[in-house]
Amino acid sequence: MRQLSFPSLLIGLLTMAGQAFADCPGRVVSIGGDITEIVYALEQEHCLVATDTTSVYPAKTDELPKVGYLRALSVEGIASLKPDLVIASDNAGPATIWPQLQTAGIPVVRVTAQTSLSAVEQKIEQVAAAFGISQRGEQLANSFRKRLQSTDAVPGRNTMPDSPQVLFILGHGGGTPMVAGEDTSAATIIQLAGGRNAFSGFSGYKPMTAEAVVQANPDIIVVTSQGQKQLGGVTGVLNLPGIKLTEAGKNRRVLDYDALLLLGFGLRTPSVLAQIKADFQESAEGE
Repeated sequence: MRQLSFPSLLIGLLTMAGQAFADCPGRVVSIGGDITEIVYALEQEHCLVATDTTSVYPAKTDELPKVGYLRALSVEGIASLKPDLVIASDNAGPATIWPQLQTAGIPVVRVTAQTSLSAVEQKIEQVAAAFGISQRGEQLANSFRKRLQSTDAVPGRNTMPDSPQVLFILGHGGGTPMVAGEDTSAATIIQLAGGRNAFSGFSGYKPMTAEAVVQANPDIIVVTSQGQKQLGGVTGVLNLPGIKLTEAGKNRRVLDYDALLLLGFGLRTPSVLAQIKADFQESAEGE
């Protein structure tokens, strides 16, 4: 076997590195935790110059500058990084910044923010296309599809005999806690994991009231880990108006999950769905 001299080996490594960076569309800002996670899975993180504050996974994202919160971005904060491309979730905003960035000559790619399992594959395809690596995107989408099929926490496979009534409480921001209605990530995740969302008849989120909570009488309460911390832990959640009068409150059935993992509809969704369903079943068996 022919051995390479150190200079030849070094040149080879540099050539490989150059090829790795050659597929990079320039300086990229990724906005949306689910989008950033896909960028890393596609091995394009070397292109990133910044992300937003919802981009917390993988842990290496902490090393990058942050342009602000997903829904409260500024043109100045993004433009100051001189990006060649901005890839952003469709629910990022405010909406006025996108035409301003494009007027400033900064291309913007918007990625779907739909709350469905099929949307995850669409996100992968859109992000891969933005980097010009559609074939790699197809491979990642196939891998996601296989992992999803390996869990029974998908539509049509709900084996729970009695679906629990589940209340999702959004407690971020320090204001009045909000409850999830229809057409929300929380409601979709609850349904996919075999539960029934405690509130219907309205879309989105609305302020939590004691009367509505008592009437809904959830069996289980779900919160994000970050929200639970802001609310004062499990005790703080149980002390919210009306909670102690519900089955969930009486039995201290409070489940918490990382916000991005629970609501992000990203690459790790199959894992969290399986975990939530198992937790729902365990809570039901403990009655």
